[in-house]
Amino acid sequence: MGLGKTIQAIAVASYYRTKWPLLIVVPSSLRMTWRRALIRWLPSVRPEQVNVVLTGKDEPSIGLVNVISYDLLTKKIKEIQKVGYKVIIA
Repeated sequence: MGLGKTIQAIAVASYYRTKWPLLIVVPSSLRMTWRRALIRWLPSVRPEQVNVVLTGKDEPSIGLVNVISYDLLTKKIKEIQKVGYKVIIA
């Protein structure tokens, strides 16, 4: 059983919602887990607003919330820097 770190991070990010878009950087195996948690715990965020970057061809800046792996972050860093995210969970 988990310790609730994901929910705590989502709650803190929610507090700063006026500063979104939100970038979440996680191990690749947890990207969809985070998407499900966001949809579950933030009902004000519609599923289509959560963008999960799965491949190098995916755009890392089209969603209100963007979930990306550490590996893809290094490959997409220039695109991500252009967005100027102010709220990041890593």
